[in-house]
Amino acid sequence: MYRIAVCDDNPEILTQVCTTLSGSPLGKELELTPFHSGAALAAALRSGARFALLILDIELDTVDGVAIGRLLREELRDSVTQLLYISG
Repeated sequence: MYRIAVCDDNPEILTQVCTTLSGSPLGKELELTPFHSGAALAAALRSGARFALLILDIELDTVDGVAIGRLLREELRDSVTQLLYISG
């Protein structure tokens, strides 16, 4: 099982990304967790949530995708989780 966090403040894009991934050939092997804000994802990461991949909108609310990447690498010292940035 691959844990993937998808973070986008646009509900349509968030739904589209999650639906596309769920419908892919690997869909049954994915555990998708949607986040509607960077602040919510940052709180989850600081609370110990771990993912194999973060799919991040670059432009989010007060905590944008780049800040999430910085949090992951610098504050949490996570060099394993993969980052994929998207922009719509």
